[in-house]
Amino acid sequence: MKSMDTRLALPDQLLDRVLEEFSAKVSKEVSERLPGRVPVADEWLRANEVMSRLGISPRTLYTYTRRQAFDTKKIGRTLFYSKESVMRLV
Repeated sequence: MKSMDTRLALPDQLLDRVLEEFSAKVSKEVSERLPGRVPVADEWLRANEVMSRLGISPRTLYTYTRRQAFDTKKIGRTLFYSKESVMRLV
């Protein structure tokens, strides 16, 4: 049995236009879903960096987070901790 080739050949100009439109839609969607700015690496820390700096366990970090001991920002499924608020506990 022959398989059908479903690839589509597009002229370069049309392909460029389609890719530009797709890129614009993706950029718009990302900016709508992630309001505000993305954390800057120098200002925000991930959980493993916080635990390392403070010498605490994941459970202790969880407790501190629930008690709002740190300023946090969640982007997607990742929680970032304000470097400034972490350094106040050092």
